Amino acid sequence: MAGTSSISSVSIVAKALKSQGVQYAFGVVGIPVIEVATALQEVGIKYIGMRNEQAASYAAGAVGYLTKINAGHVTD
Repeated sequence: MAGTSSISSVSIVAKALKSQGVQYAFGVVGIPVIEVATALQEVGIKYIGMRNEQAASYAAGAVGYLTKINAGHVTD
């Protein structure tokens, strides 16, 4: 259609998380997650790569608990 633009689903998710105040996201970088991690960084959310999903979820929980800042956990 003329005059329309497309937007990716990962971009929508990243913008939604940013609008909810998420400042940090933790996860394991890999093929299913790399597009999400890139989209998060493009909207200003700091993505921190971890060695496994359990550590990523603990880190996100610790950030939220200790700083009262929203954090996310990205997994496939």
